[in-house]
Amino acid sequence: MKEDEQIFLENIQEAIGEAATHLMSNGHAIDAENIILVLRARRMMTTDPHHQHVFEGACKLLKVRVKQSA
Repeated sequence: MKEDEQIFLENIQEAIGEAATHLMSNGHAIDAENIILVLRARRMMTTDPHHQHVFEGACKLLKVRVKQSA
């Protein structure tokens, strides 16, 4: 795996972790749907294209994993 891809995956994992922490600190259920909602909100709030790409990638990764587990 290329170094850029590894860094991108690490950024995705960090974004998912931060979204879960946000949900937990606000007393919300930590599940894929809620994490995706937080990631989408953060994507809309940022103007940095890199961060937008990371948040979108995290949403796509969670959606794939949810479909695989169903």
